Parts: sequence; C-alpha cells; structure tokens
Amino acid sequence: MPSPIGHGLASLIVGAPQKRGWLALALVGMAPDLDLLWGRHGMETHSVGAAFLVALVALAFTRNRRTALIVGLVWFAHPLLDALGEDSSAPYGVMLWWPFSHQHFIAPFAIFDSIYRAYWKADFWSHNAVAAIKEIAILGPVACLAWWWRRRSLSTR
Repeated sequence: MPSPIGHGLASLIVGAPQKRGWLALALVGMAPDLDLLWGRHGMETHSVGAAFLVALVALAFTRNRRTALIVGLVWFAHPLLDALGEDSSAPYGVMLWWPFSHQHFIAPFAIFDSIYRAYWKADFWSHNAVAAIKEIAILGPVACLAWWWRRRSLSTR
C-alpha cells in the first residue's frame, strides 16, 4: 500500500482541475489512513461508500458540486492506489465496494510496494525510502503532466 507521498501525488493528479486548495486535497487524499488510529485499516474508510459520504460533506460545506465531486474522487483515489499495492498485513486489500460488499479487494498485480509500519525493524527506513522513490517515479511524471495540462488549459481561456 502506498505511502502518504504516493497518496499526496495522486490527490494532486485527481485534483488538477481545482484552481486552489491543493494542500487540502492532499490531506483529503491521505485521510482514509486515519483508520489506523482505531485499528480498522483498509476497511470502511477505504471504500466507494466513504468517498460518497465525504463528497456529500464537501457539498454541504462548499455548495459547489464540482468541488464536492473532486473531493470524493480524491478520497476514492486512496483506496484505488492501496488496492494496486502490496499488502503486508491481513486482511489483504481494502473494502473497496463497502457498503455494498464487505469483501477485501486487491489487484492481482502490485504496482506499489507495501509500506512497513514496524519502525523497530532494521529495514524499516530503507524499505520505505525505496517504496516512496518508486511512487515518485511512477506518479510524479503523471502529476507534472496533469498540472502542465491544467496550466495550459487556463492560459488558452
């Protein structure tokens, strides 16, 4: 499952149409991992249902459907990335389709490395650094392209 760096980059990719609020979008993209605090990582917060609820909250606060849609998509990008990553702890995968299903989903192939949480292990730092560099190598160019496209489209208006 990707690191906060990968989730932040994915948030910038999905949120490229927004004119401002990039830091807030990056935080929204990392927020599903708050479930680590109550021991339900990869469960309800990592789902289409949670993304829908977050979009509804954004709509209530902003009264802007476009912003609410982008916030929901940014949230949903998080579990999608996690489903495309290695998972080093059971249950493997994420409850992507909650509340319609409680099954955990993980792609049959891994694009991203798992992120170790066992900080006391000898390879914690080296493994996570390599995983983060891989995320930057994969998502960084896509993020740059998304932001270049956004700037280009704004300058032609």
